[in-house]
Parts: sequence; C-alpha cells; structure tokens
Amino acid sequence: MRIIAGDLRGRRLLPVAGRTIRPTSDKVREAVFSILASRYHRTMASSTRVLDLYAGTGALGLEAISRGALQVTFVEVDGKAAATIRANLEHCGVVDRGVVRRQSVQAFLARAPVGASGRDFGLVFMDPPYDDGRGLAVTLATLAPPLLTPGAVIVVEHAAGEAPPEAAGLLTLVDRRVWGGTGMSFYRPETAASAS
Repeated sequence: MRIIAGDLRGRRLLPVAGRTIRPTSDKVREAVFSILASRYHRTMASSTRVLDLYAGTGALGLEAISRGALQVTFVEVDGKAAATIRANLEHCGVVDRGVVRRQSVQAFLARAPVGASGRDFGLVFMDPPYDDGRGLAVTLATLAPPLLTPGAVIVVEHAAGEAPPEAAGLLTLVDRRVWGGTGMSFYRPETAASAS
C-alpha cells in the first residue's frame, strides 16, 4: 500500500498489525482521486479540510494530504489502527497536517468541532464495515451543515452489491462507481447537488 500521487508519491504506508482492516486498494484510490480532480476540482484546493471516517490505516486521508489538502481529521475507534495512522503521519513527515481522533464515528459526529466560519469539511471519506448498511444511512444523514462546506463531496466505500441510499438527510447521491468487489458512492449537500 502506497501513496499514489502528489508530494508524498511512492511512500509506503504501514499496515495495521494483527487486524482485519480492509484498506482501500491503490487502484480504487487512484480512480477516486481522478474523479475528484475531474468533476469536483475545488474539493482538493489547498484550503480544503478533509474528514476521514472509519479511517483504518489512514490511506485515503494521507492521499488527500499528498495532493494538497490543508488538514485531515482521521476518526478511528480501533486503538491499533489509530496508532498506525499516527505512525503513518510521522513516517510521511506530515504530523502537523493530521489530527487523529480515537473514538467512534457516531461519538465524533455528536460532538464534532466546527470551524470559525461555521462550515468546515470540504471532502469526507467514509469506509464503514461493509455489513453496516443501516448505520451508514444514519451516519450520512448526520453529515450536514454546519459540518460541511457548501460544495462538499462525501465519498462512501461499500461492497459492490450494496445500494446506499439515494438521499440521506440533506445529502443527495450524485454518482456511483464499481471496481471489482468495491463500490464508491459520491454524495453532495442538496444545494451543491442541484447545481452540478
């Protein structure tokens, strides 16, 4: 597992020792970031703050840092995985651009700090357990202003055969792609979705 592109291109990432964490493959990460760059180019501006939920090894968030994201908040409840994210940030020399929150996604969202402007995250990654379809809809519905910038993009990884909701709270599904056994669904807040 390595960083695909950007300032940290080629850096190998540490795996989570002794855990059955399912990291997003290099191929899928490359495809997702290509979609983000071509369709949602403003999401990777140098001022973008990224939220990586169910972060695992932190590969998606670290890829975002490599490609210019200002800061990434990694949320991971597993202690070994959270320690691995910290080690990967240090290994890549970007400790100052990553914040690791060792807590459940639900606990984080219930008490999430919001930026001074009232809207903080321009890009959100979610990689929940593949069998958590009902929990996914609830978590998606929670992601709404004031947590998101107006043009935010939420990228949800899921099993290829799953069908995440068309809408959840103020979020609307705008794109869905499948690579092998992995599906990726892209959501935007309603106002942004209707403008795209």
